Amino acid sequence: MKIENLHKLITREDKLHIHKILGFICLVNFIYRFYLLFYYNTMYLDNFNGVISIIIHGFLSCSSMIFHVPNNRIKSGPMIYQEARLHSIIFSIRSVLCFLLTYYNFSILYKFAVCYLTMILADLVTNSKNINNSTNGTTMRNMPFDSTISNDDKKNISFIQSGYQIGATLYMFGNLESCFSPLLAIQLAAFLMTLVRKNIINSNMWHIYYNIFLLLNTFIVNTFPASLILEMAIFSNTFQIWRFNYKFNKYLGWSIIFSFILIYDIYFFQYIQSLLIENNLENIFRNIIIWYTSINMIRKSLPLFEVYRFFKYTIMI
Repeated sequence: MKIENLHKLITREDKLHIHKILGFICLVNFIYRFYLLFYYNTMYLDNFNGVISIIIHGFLSCSSMIFHVPNNRIKSGPMIYQEARLHSIIFSIRSVLCFLLTYYNFSILYKFAVCYLTMILADLVTNSKNINNSTNGTTMRNMPFDSTISNDDKKNISFIQSGYQIGATLYMFGNLESCFSPLLAIQLAAFLMTLVRKNIINSNMWHIYYNIFLLLNTFIVNTFPASLILEMAIFSNTFQIWRFNYKFNKYLGWSIIFSFILIYDIYFFQYIQSLLIENNLENIFRNIIIWYTSINMIRKSLPLFEVYRFFKYTIMI
C-alpha cells in the first residue's frame, strides 16, 4: 500500500467534500454494524436510526456521479469506470429498497420487482453503446488481475466471487441484516477501484480486500434460521451451476428460484430445521456452513498472496 499517494483522494470534483463525508459516515456504520453482528448476532437495524443509516448509504452511491471516470474498463487493473460505477449504484439502491421493504413489512412480491428491475437496469447499462464496448466483458467476472496470477487461479477466484454475488441477491429475501450486508462489498469495491486508480493499492490487493468484504457477509447466516440457510445454499449453488456451467438464462433461472422462495415453508426445509432444533444441532449447522464457506474462500484466495506463490512455485521447481 502506497500511503504517500493518499493525498490523491482529495480532488476538485468534490469541492464541498460531500462524498467524503458520506463515505466516512458509511465506513463508521459498517464497522459499527459488523461489530454488533459479531458480538450480539444482530446489527440492531430495526429502528429509526437503522433506517436513516441505510438511506445515507444510498446517498453515498448516488453522490459518486459528481466524479469524472473513464468510459471503458482499464485493462491494467480493477479501476472505476462508468459501467462499474452505475452497477455499484444500481445494486446499492437494491439493498436500500429491499431493506425498506423488509422494515415496513411490504409483500415479498415488491422485492421480486426490485430484483428484476435491478437486473434489467444493469443489463441496460452494460448494453449501452455510450459507455460499453465488446472488450469490457462483465463488470465483476472480468475484473483485471495482476500478471502474476495464473489463468486457472483467475477463474477460481472469479467463480467464487460470482457465487457470493448470487448469494447477495438471495440475501434480499432474508432479514434486515442480510439486505444491508451486501453493501459492504458493493460500496467498498468501488472505493477500492479508486485506490487502484490513484496507485495506492495494486490489483492483487483489490481482490484480497474485496474477498474479505465478501467473506464477512457469510457471518450473516448467524441471524438466519437453519431452514433459510439450507434454502439459500441450495438455491445459490443451483443457480451458479445453471448460469455458469449450462449458460442458463438468468431471468428464467431467477424466476424459478423466486417461485420457490414464494413457498418458503417447503416441508423439506422445515423438517430439516425441526430435526436440528430437536437435537440441539442448529448452531453447529450454522458454524459448519460459516467455516466451510470461509475456508473455501481463503483457499481460493491464497494465490493472490506473493508469499504463497513463492512457496508454491519453489516447491514445484
